[in-house]
Amino acid sequence: MKFKRFPGLPITLEEPANEKGPWFLFVDRKDGRLPLSIEWRPDQGFGVTTPGPEDFGTGADEIYVSMREATNRAITLIESGGQEASRVT
Repeated sequence: MKFKRFPGLPITLEEPANEKGPWFLFVDRKDGRLPLSIEWRPDQGFGVTTPGPEDFGTGADEIYVSMREATNRAITLIESGGQEASRVT
């Protein structure tokens, strides 16, 4: 899968195991930067995360209601090379 805006970035879409499960979009940003993950849960919105190896299962760093907001944040992180999204507390 490729985005026209970022043709060189490997992107993987992971479908849920069941119809109520979350969808995941993973972006491998390379060059030592943390990967980018966007999680969509139909009843909760979108989570944006730049997970490190020890972050499995910790939840999203940032939560967005709309796809547009999540997409804009992901684009900002990709273009800026941001190392991490802001951790939600």
